[in-house]
Amino acid sequence: MTDITHCARCGTVFEGRPSFCDLRLGGCGRIYRDDDPACRPAWEEMVRGADRIWTWAMAIETEAMTLILAGEPTTAAEDGAVLFREVREVVEEHVRLESPWASAVVALFVMQAYVVSLMPCVAYLMIGGRFGHGKTKLLRLVVRLTGGTAFENVSVAALARSLKNGMTVGIDEYDVVRERDVQEIRDALVRQGYQADASPYTRYDAAKRQVESFPVFGPKVLTFRGGVEDALQSRGYVVAMGEIEGEEGYQYVLRNMFPRDRGLTIRLKTWAEGTLGRWDLAKVQDMMQNGLSEDVRRAVQVLGANRDSELATVACAIARIIGIDLGEELRKASEARSIAIAASSDADVELCREIVLELAKGTVQAAIDEADAAVHLKQKDIRKAFDEARRARGDRRLSDATFAAIRRELGVKDMWLTRPQGAIVWGLPTPWLTSLTRLTSTHMESGESGEPSEPVVPGRANESHPPTRSRRVDDQSPEDMADFRDCIRFALNHHPEMSDADHAKEIGEQLGLDPEDVRGRVTAIRQHLVDGRA
Repeated sequence: MTDITHCARCGTVFEGRPSFCDLRLGGCGRIYRDDDPACRPAWEEMVRGADRIWTWAMAIETEAMTLILAGEPTTAAEDGAVLFREVREVVEEHVRLESPWASAVVALFVMQAYVVSLMPCVAYLMIGGRFGHGKTKLLRLVVRLTGGTAFENVSVAALARSLKNGMTVGIDEYDVVRERDVQEIRDALVRQGYQADASPYTRYDAAKRQVESFPVFGPKVLTFRGGVEDALQSRGYVVAMGEIEGEEGYQYVLRNMFPRDRGLTIRLKTWAEGTLGRWDLAKVQDMMQNGLSEDVRRAVQVLGANRDSELATVACAIARIIGIDLGEELRKASEARSIAIAASSDADVELCREIVLELAKGTVQAAIDEADAAVHLKQKDIRKAFDEARRARGDRRLSDATFAAIRRELGVKDMWLTRPQGAIVWGLPTPWLTSLTRLTSTHMESGESGEPSEPVVPGRANESHPPTRSRRVDDQSPEDMADFRDCIRFALNHHPEMSDADHAKEIGEQLGLDPEDVRGRVTAIRQHLVDGRA
């Protein structure tokens, strides 16, 4: 009798002895489990109407008919959890990561590449760290383990020939601006490529008179010199390279000269064959919708309609397919991403604040003198200076949506924007703008936005850095003197009920100026306000 296999659960018949009931051949996806209590009665029911009476013992003893869920298969797919552990060990052998959980995230990203066809979207892996700390080494290791490709300065035609849907792509120093054509291709790969239904990148080559196209969907591993913009960080997990010196650090150098991956690429492909035979899109969808919420809840900071929950759903589904629990590691990765996004956003908000103050320099007093309630700045001028400053520090240009978010974080409300002749203009109220000066910057350092309720000055923000101004008001530079007057006007406008002596004492103490010297200036400016001259 020909050696055949019957699935004791669904009855599917196979030639030979597969290690699982292959979904692609009409099976149910079950693997061998000789302790399954449903196995024997299901098999007996299946063969009850056969010409020859077979018993459970006879089938196992004669091996004329073997059983999925009973006995040892001749070619078994490796256990996913074992492979995951080995991938993680290989990563830790070749690079030093800053956080212990980071190697688990990298290993999960590697194994994601082999089941990407089952996922509605994918998570990216973003690698940050200082120069010379091994970012590129880790990128190349990940690309090698996933069977992906590293993106260099290649043409669209070359990509069209080499890229396949779902392939892992590694891009080194993504935040470094490249040539226009290369930049356009990279953006297409990264911006839309995390969704399975992403449209392919297509363009017409006028010189060749032909359409060039390639798929963009698939996992991306990116390295960065500087910060990662928050819109991009929300598409994946961020890991930071660690720092190590001495003999232990030198061992990493040697291991990367002669890398050893334990044959994982081939072993992962074998595991994937079995996994794709046991899982399909319908089973993954059912798992995500009906049995994964608790896993996701443990892996995110806030469960809800947010990108963090979407990422965690994919990550937890892959972990479930592998056969591991990464709730704690994914939660830490989520927290690290939030910190990185906040740090990047804070730096950009502070940069925007400095640019607004620079462009508005000298206009606050003019606006007050002309009884104008606002200072008007063109957004294109602010954006140009902002982009140039980011480029100088090695960062990419932010999207319009991200820049708008930074504007709002700074406290510039949508209602303050006007569009005369199509150009966007920021109409900044003079009291609010005055509060942004370095005399009143503690408001920004506290993380709040909008118009402050009282004037705040650096003396309150950091007592370890005393003011550098002289104790005599007249010894100040012209620029400092103008800021000093603006501070007094702001204080008088917001707290007219306070006496001149109280204002002078508070401002003098905070700025290191003689309160009696300050009091005369407060009295003079108050009189100007009363007379309508200030």
